[in-house]
Amino acid sequence: MKTHDLIFAQRPYLLASRIISYDSTNIGFAPYGDYWRQLRKICITELLSIKRVQTFRRIREDEVSSLIREISVNEKESLNLSKKIFSLTYGVTARAAFGKKCDDQDVFISLVEQIIEMAAGFCVADMYPSAKFLQVISGLRARLEKVHKKVDKILEKILNEHKERISLATKTGKVEVDDKDLVDA
Repeated sequence: MKTHDLIFAQRPYLLASRIISYDSTNIGFAPYGDYWRQLRKICITELLSIKRVQTFRRIREDEVSSLIREISVNEKESLNLSKKIFSLTYGVTARAAFGKKCDDQDVFISLVEQIIEMAAGFCVADMYPSAKFLQVISGLRARLEKVHKKVDKILEKILNEHKERISLATKTGKVEVDDKDLVDA
């Protein structure tokens, strides 16, 4: 894989990645090239540096402790561990990225599960990307756009709340280094 890393770096055209990630402009789906290398550099230096990851240690510990407590309280009952781990992952990510969990957590998790299901499934439109009519006939484009709009509304609400919180903190002079999250970075 090291010798042929450029071959493995290419990502296939997927309708889901085009719609959900704004024409494949995120690091997960961006085509290999200058733009992707720039994204990778930002992730390594700003978002995933050792110092930045260590600042979120308390968040990870809190979320894992919460999960362990929840499991121990319900020890006699059956439990959907996949759902709990998904919720744990969301909790850590949301708190690290936005500083808190959002009110629409369950809706957001459900939408992400739908996106994963649609992106992971087989779609004829992905086999023949130039045949745009296949995207319409399959109905995948309409479903993806509908889910994308719902996710965008939730993320926009989170970002607006974040902007208001930062604006208020700036006005009152109560911005601490520990209060910084990934959106600030």
